[in-house]
Amino acid sequence: MIHSLRSKQWLGIDRDLWLTGVLVVGSITSGLITVLLYKVPKPAAALMWTLACLAVGSLLGFVFGIPRAATGSATDATQSHAGLSANTNIEQISDWLTKLLVGVGLVELKDLPHGLGAASHFVAAGMGDDSKLVPFAAALLVFFIVEGFLGGYLVTRTFFQRVFERSDLDLNDSGHRLS
Repeated sequence: MIHSLRSKQWLGIDRDLWLTGVLVVGSITSGLITVLLYKVPKPAAALMWTLACLAVGSLLGFVFGIPRAATGSATDATQSHAGLSANTNIEQISDWLTKLLVGVGLVELKDLPHGLGAASHFVAAGMGDDSKLVPFAAALLVFFIVEGFLGGYLVTRTFFQRVFERSDLDLNDSGHRLS
Protein backbone atom coordinates (compact mmCIF):
# COMPACT_ATOMS: atom_id res chain seq x y z
CA MET A 1 0.00 0.00 0.00
CA ILE A 2 1.30 3.49 -0.84
CA HIS A 3 2.12 5.45 2.29
CA SER A 4 -0.39 8.14 3.18
CA LEU A 5 2.41 10.32 4.54
CA ARG A 6 4.31 11.16 1.35
CA SER A 7 7.63 12.92 1.66
CA LYS A 8 8.14 16.28 0.07
CA GLN A 9 9.26 16.33 -3.54
CA TRP A 10 11.85 18.29 -5.46
CA LEU A 11 11.69 18.20 -9.26
CA GLY A 12 9.07 15.46 -8.99
CA ILE A 13 11.31 13.12 -6.98
CA ASP A 14 10.75 12.34 -3.30
CA ARG A 15 13.17 14.00 -0.89
CA ASP A 16 14.34 10.70 0.62
CA LEU A 17 15.32 9.44 -2.85
CA TRP A 18 17.32 12.62 -3.42
CA LEU A 19 19.06 12.29 -0.06
CA THR A 20 19.88 8.65 -0.71
CA GLY A 21 21.28 9.52 -4.14
CA VAL A 22 23.37 12.38 -2.79
CA LEU A 23 24.78 10.22 0.01
CA VAL A 24 25.62 7.34 -2.32
CA VAL A 25 27.08 9.47 -5.13
CA GLY A 26 28.97 11.69 -2.66
CA SER A 27 30.54 8.75 -0.86
CA ILE A 28 31.48 6.99 -4.08
CA THR A 29 32.95 10.18 -5.53
CA SER A 30 35.03 10.86 -2.42
CA GLY A 31 36.32 7.29 -2.50
CA LEU A 32 37.22 7.50 -6.18
CA ILE A 33 38.99 10.82 -5.65
CA THR A 34 40.98 9.18 -2.85
CA VAL A 35 42.02 6.40 -5.25
CA LEU A 36 43.18 8.97 -7.80
CA LEU A 37 44.98 11.15 -5.23
CA TYR A 38 46.86 8.19 -3.74
CA LYS A 39 48.73 7.92 -7.05
CA VAL A 40 48.47 4.19 -7.46
CA PRO A 41 50.91 2.93 -10.16
CA LYS A 42 48.01 1.29 -12.02
CA PRO A 43 44.97 3.53 -11.37
CA ALA A 44 42.78 1.63 -13.84
CA ALA A 45 43.23 -1.53 -11.78
CA ALA A 46 42.38 0.36 -8.58
CA LEU A 47 39.25 1.81 -10.17
CA MET A 48 38.18 -1.61 -11.44
CA TRP A 49 38.61 -3.03 -7.93
CA THR A 50 36.52 -0.20 -6.51
CA LEU A 51 33.75 -0.93 -9.00
CA ALA A 52 33.94 -4.66 -8.29
CA CYS A 53 33.69 -4.04 -4.54
CA LEU A 54 30.79 -1.64 -5.09
CA ALA A 55 29.02 -4.26 -7.18
CA VAL A 56 29.48 -6.99 -4.56
CA GLY A 57 28.44 -4.67 -1.74
CA SER A 58 25.43 -3.40 -3.70
CA LEU A 59 24.26 -6.93 -4.42
CA LEU A 60 24.50 -7.79 -0.74
CA GLY A 61 22.68 -4.56 0.18
CA PHE A 62 19.96 -5.40 -2.32
CA VAL A 63 19.54 -8.90 -0.89
CA PHE A 64 19.33 -7.55 2.68
CA GLY A 65 17.02 -4.68 1.68
CA ILE A 66 14.29 -6.55 -0.21
CA PRO A 67 10.99 -5.52 1.36
CA ARG A 68 8.59 -8.15 2.63
CA ALA A 69 5.21 -8.57 1.01
CA ALA A 70 2.34 -7.34 3.14
CA THR A 71 0.46 -10.09 4.89
CA GLY A 72 -2.91 -9.98 6.52
CA SER A 73 -6.60 -10.04 5.79
CA ALA A 74 -6.61 -6.85 3.67
CA THR A 75 -3.98 -8.20 1.31
CA ASP A 76 -5.59 -11.65 1.18
CA ALA A 77 -9.00 -10.15 0.40
CA THR A 78 -7.56 -7.96 -2.34
CA GLN A 79 -5.70 -10.87 -3.88
CA SER A 80 -8.68 -13.21 -3.78
CA HIS A 81 -10.87 -10.63 -5.55
CA ALA A 82 -8.19 -9.89 -8.07
CA GLY A 83 -7.41 -13.50 -8.93
CA LEU A 84 -3.77 -12.45 -9.26
CA SER A 85 -1.00 -12.09 -6.74
CA ALA A 86 2.57 -10.89 -6.77
CA ASN A 87 5.34 -13.43 -7.15
CA THR A 88 7.44 -13.25 -3.98
CA ASN A 89 10.26 -15.58 -5.02
CA ILE A 90 12.81 -12.75 -4.74
CA GLU A 91 11.64 -12.18 -1.16
CA GLN A 92 12.01 -15.87 -0.34
CA ILE A 93 15.47 -15.99 -1.94
CA SER A 94 16.44 -12.83 -0.07
CA ASP A 95 15.35 -14.35 3.26
CA TRP A 96 17.23 -17.57 2.56
CA LEU A 97 20.41 -15.79 1.42
CA THR A 98 20.30 -13.34 4.31
CA LYS A 99 20.09 -16.14 6.86
CA LEU A 100 22.80 -18.11 5.08
CA LEU A 101 25.18 -15.14 4.79
CA VAL A 102 24.69 -14.06 8.40
CA GLY A 103 25.14 -17.62 9.66
CA VAL A 104 28.27 -18.31 7.62
CA GLY A 105 29.59 -14.82 8.38
CA LEU A 106 29.28 -15.33 12.12
CA VAL A 107 30.92 -18.76 11.98
CA GLU A 108 33.81 -17.52 9.80
CA LEU A 109 34.27 -14.16 11.57
CA LYS A 110 37.47 -15.37 13.21
CA ASP A 111 39.06 -15.84 9.77
CA LEU A 112 38.14 -12.35 8.54
CA PRO A 113 41.52 -10.67 9.31
CA HIS A 114 43.43 -13.43 7.52
CA GLY A 115 41.08 -13.32 4.51
CA LEU A 116 41.29 -9.52 4.31
CA GLY A 117 45.09 -9.72 4.47
CA ALA A 118 45.25 -12.28 1.66
CA ALA A 119 42.80 -10.30 -0.47
CA SER A 120 44.72 -7.07 0.20
CA HIS A 121 48.00 -8.63 -0.97
CA PHE A 122 46.27 -9.94 -4.10
CA VAL A 123 44.69 -6.57 -4.93
CA ALA A 124 47.89 -4.65 -4.13
CA ALA A 125 49.86 -6.89 -6.50
CA GLY A 126 47.45 -5.99 -9.30
CA MET A 127 47.74 -2.26 -8.58
CA GLY A 128 51.51 -2.10 -8.81
CA ASP A 129 53.21 -4.79 -6.72
CA ASP A 130 54.33 -2.37 -4.01
CA SER A 131 54.20 -3.45 -0.36
CA LYS A 132 53.05 0.08 0.54
CA LEU A 133 49.85 -0.61 -1.42
CA VAL A 134 48.70 -3.45 0.88
CA PRO A 135 47.15 -1.17 3.55
CA PHE A 136 45.61 0.97 0.79
CA ALA A 137 44.19 -2.16 -0.85
CA ALA A 138 42.70 -3.30 2.49
CA ALA A 139 41.09 0.11 2.97
CA LEU A 140 39.82 0.09 -0.62
CA LEU A 141 38.22 -3.33 -0.18
CA VAL A 142 36.55 -2.51 3.13
CA PHE A 143 35.41 1.00 2.18
CA PHE A 144 33.88 0.14 -1.17
CA ILE A 145 32.20 -3.10 -0.07
CA VAL A 146 30.65 -1.29 2.90
CA GLU A 147 29.73 1.72 0.74
CA GLY A 148 28.23 -0.57 -1.88
CA PHE A 149 26.25 -2.40 0.79
CA LEU A 150 24.87 0.81 2.30
CA GLY A 151 24.08 2.25 -1.12
CA GLY A 152 22.42 -0.96 -2.32
CA TYR A 153 20.42 -1.24 0.88
CA LEU A 154 19.27 2.40 0.81
CA VAL A 155 18.34 2.31 -2.87
CA THR A 156 16.45 -0.95 -2.40
CA ARG A 157 14.56 0.38 0.63
CA THR A 158 13.77 3.83 -0.81
CA PHE A 159 13.37 3.15 -4.52
CA PHE A 160 12.58 -0.52 -5.11
CA GLN A 161 10.07 -0.68 -2.26
CA ARG A 162 8.01 1.98 -4.05
CA VAL A 163 8.38 0.15 -7.34
CA PHE A 164 7.12 -3.06 -5.72
CA GLU A 165 4.21 -1.21 -4.07
CA ARG A 166 3.16 0.38 -7.38
CA SER A 167 3.49 -2.95 -9.16
CA ASP A 168 1.26 -4.67 -6.59
CA LEU A 169 -1.33 -1.90 -6.88
CA ASP A 170 -1.27 -2.15 -10.68
CA LEU A 171 -1.58 -5.93 -10.45
CA ASN A 172 -4.57 -5.64 -8.12
CA ASP A 173 -6.18 -2.94 -10.31
CA SER A 174 -5.85 -5.07 -13.45
CA GLY A 175 -7.27 -8.07 -11.57
CA HIS A 176 -10.32 -6.04 -10.53
CA ARG A 177 -10.89 -5.01 -14.13
CA LEU A 178 -10.69 -8.64 -15.30
CA SER A 179 -13.37 -9.86 -12.88
